[in-house]
Amino acid sequence: MKNLLKVKAPTKTVDFMGQKNSVTIRQLSSAEVLDFQAFAKSISEATDETAGLSIQFRLIRMAVEDAVDLTDDELKSFPFPEISALVEAILAYSGLDTKTEGNVSAKKN
Repeated sequence: MKNLLKVKAPTKTVDFMGQKNSVTIRQLSSAEVLDFQAFAKSISEATDETAGLSIQFRLIRMAVEDAVDLTDDELKSFPFPEISALVEAILAYSGLDTKTEGNVSAKKN
């Protein structure tokens, strides 16, 4: 198993902005999931109404190929339903469930 530590995370393409297979997402590592969950928890405790977008934008930057350098303004230029669908695809592909309390938590087996 140790020989697999250097293997890149699996990826897949998803639809975005009405374009078939236009965006490549990758599965987050366990460390990235824990980091993301800690970030989501800390920012969701803030009273800022933009906390939800900050959480979504962070996830997109982490998991979408070529998105790491996108600014908040660039991400805000996409329609909200498209951003939400992309985030849902990333979460599902990384084994996370948004349907439970707390916005983001690991799936229960």
